Amino acid sequence: MADTKDVTVPRQWEPVIVPPQGIKLGMFGKGGSTKTTSLAHMLGHWAADGIPSGAIDADEPGEDEDGSLYTWSRAASFGAPVRKAPANHEDLDVELGLYLPAGGILGLDTPAWERKPETIHMRALSMVDVAVLCLQPTGMELNRAGSMLSAIQQIEAVGGRTPKLVILLARTKAQANAATQTRDTLTEAGYQVLQNEMPDQHAMDGYGQSFAKPIPIDFTSAMGKLSRELATVGAKAVSSR
Repeated sequence: MADTKDVTVPRQWEPVIVPPQGIKLGMFGKGGSTKTTSLAHMLGHWAADGIPSGAIDADEPGEDEDGSLYTWSRAASFGAPVRKAPANHEDLDVELGLYLPAGGILGLDTPAWERKPETIHMRALSMVDVAVLCLQPTGMELNRAGSMLSAIQQIEAVGGRTPKLVILLARTKAQANAATQTRDTLTEAGYQVLQNEMPDQHAMDGYGQSFAKPIPIDFTSAMGKLSRELATVGAKAVSSR
């Protein structure tokens, strides 16, 4: 099994101190919203940064296939273990507690978003400390995001445990204004949009073509900065509970 690539650009900051109880972080969004790609790159950077980490792949690709994150981890190690989700969603809370590393981060990669009682999403939302909504900056996706936002409000209305919600703008283009406009709309509505974005890169060495390849560790890259930002957000969310 291949390892993550050597650190190409070292970090210029002190490592994030994660609370002893650890951080449970869930990745949510429609299919193709870069949930898996973002989490894979963050796992590699957290590991390189000395943060204990791991992930559970809750994707449901088919009977004869494994989830993309799990498959990727078997082809090229992230420096952090990735496990398959339990067959019974009722056991998710047990596994999240079992595999959450002390003083570390456990990521949950969820399937394409569906707001239905029988899916894993509503259960996962009530269990994670931070919910990351991966959102492409288009009017259509912004409208569709309302389903998840109202799901969190529903959990809160019945007295359930709700996560810290943050929004990751994904597949953004350097020369386009869509990301800025979407960021402004969400911020004005009271939502926290992460400063760092997942850029739309489809060159052979870009994020869009990185599946099953070792993670290049560069703390000045988009994913290097995002890994630190989310670790910081998670640490604050857990400490404030």
